[in-house]
Amino acid sequence: MRFIKIISIALIIGGLACAPVKQGRTIDDASKVYFTQYSFYYVNSSHKTTNYRGGKLLPVNTPVRVVSFGGKDILGHGTYVIQTVEGNRKITVVNFKSETGKTLNQVRELMLGEKSVNLGQWSEQAAALIKQGKPAINMDKEMVLTAMGYPPESMTATLDKDAWIYYRDRLQKTRIYFNDEGKVTDIVH
Repeated sequence: MRFIKIISIALIIGGLACAPVKQGRTIDDASKVYFTQYSFYYVNSSHKTTNYRGGKLLPVNTPVRVVSFGGKDILGHGTYVIQTVEGNRKITVVNFKSETGKTLNQVRELMLGEKSVNLGQWSEQAAALIKQGKPAINMDKEMVLTAMGYPPESMTATLDKDAWIYYRDRLQKTRIYFNDEGKVTDIVH
């Protein structure tokens, strides 16, 4: 019984860690449309920049607006809120700076762009996988970044490495291996 109480408390605290405590400032031009520059997952309307690979997928090139910026969650992580243009999804992006090594503004600049990503530069099959957030053998590093976003800096210090490590969840990892030409040779879950 004590174990169940401890687990329940941990789950509650874990959920609260993503809830914004300090609201970000409202954006002067909240009508400006951005496009997601990579596919990413979110859980309970929150995307952690640790970049877990579970939950609901928001595909690359989804048009969004930034509705607030510069908030903080209960643990002091910087946050900003995006809303899809069709208005049915509002997502709080929580920057775990220890994982990204980046400021909140740097994270936003990598995640959102004023132009959509040109998926036509790749085959239809590759573009479909990228929209689904899935890496594949023979994809290059740019394709993997577009499909999965940036690996946590704590796991992959530089994108020059031949292996990138992503969190699937808190306990499991996905490793993506590249050859000398920067093409995926293996994906290990």
